[in-house]
Amino acid sequence: MSVVQNPLVIVRSTEARGNLRRFLVKLRLDLSTEEAQAFLAFRRFFGRPVPAEFEALQTPTSADFALVRRRIELRHNSPDPATLLQLLRARIRSAPEN
Repeated sequence: MSVVQNPLVIVRSTEARGNLRRFLVKLRLDLSTEEAQAFLAFRRFFGRPVPAEFEALQTPTSADFALVRRRIELRHNSPDPATLLQLLRARIRSAPEN
């Protein structure tokens, strides 16, 4: 039996030789909103709880988070959540319009 895992889904397969049984599983996977994705990205990129002020921020992209994290890594520091928000705001303001 093989098992494939990620932080959100576990999939098991019964495709062993000689095993003729099949299982039917129905999953409903709703898409999350941009806001929900941004909250998850904040926690994933910075490893910190999302500050309340984050809701007022224009929805950042994954590139915004990645660039801010890279800037932090280059400075070798660990800023507080308020500083993270300032850096994200500055990044969003400096990003070119689509």
